[in-house]
Parts: sequence; structure tokens; C-alpha cells
Amino acid sequence: IDLINNLLQVKMRKRYSVDKTLSHPWLQDYQMWLDLRNLEGRISERYITHESDDLRWHHHAQLTGGDYPSNVINPSLNDVDQAMERYHEKEEELETLSERVSEL
Repeated sequence: IDLINNLLQVKMRKRYSVDKTLSHPWLQDYQMWLDLRNLEGRISERYITHESDDLRWHHHAQLTGGDYPSNVINPSLNDVDQAMERYHEKEEELETLSERVSEL
């Protein structure tokens, strides 16, 4: 309801942008992401989810012990292990950056 109300705002400055909409907690749910990926798979076009989220959800599935369906794996990620290493490196960089910002 919150998301829909914010999308239907008459005043443009109050209305959610695409970025704000996609970062809404309702769309940041693993099951929701899986459902959206399955929908995109059925229509053979990716237009709701983004490739940059694939590793994040793969990592989430590993941490929670959940299943990561093979049909939603991004074909451009040839080696998932190598991609996960890059993901962890970026995660560490962000932690370091946030520590530096908190010191300021």
C-alpha cells in the first residue's frame, strides 16, 4: 500500500522515482525477486530486475541456506565463484569506506 500510494502522488516532487521505487522494501525481498525473475524468464525479457542484483541474491541464498534456482543465473557470469570473490572484495571496500566516513 505504501509503495502504491507513493507512486500515485499527484505532485511530481512527492512521487517516487524509479530508483526509489526499486529500493522500496517490498521490492527488496528475495522471494519477490525470484518471482520477478521467473516472470521475466517466461516473457524472455529482463526489464524489472537488474543484473547487478544477481550476485547479491546469490550471496543471500548461500548465507540463509536457501535455494538459488539455476534458471535465474545470469549467463554473463561464467564463473560464479570468481564473481563471488569480486562481490566480497567490493563489500570489504564499502565497509572500509563507511568506516572512513564515520570517522569524519
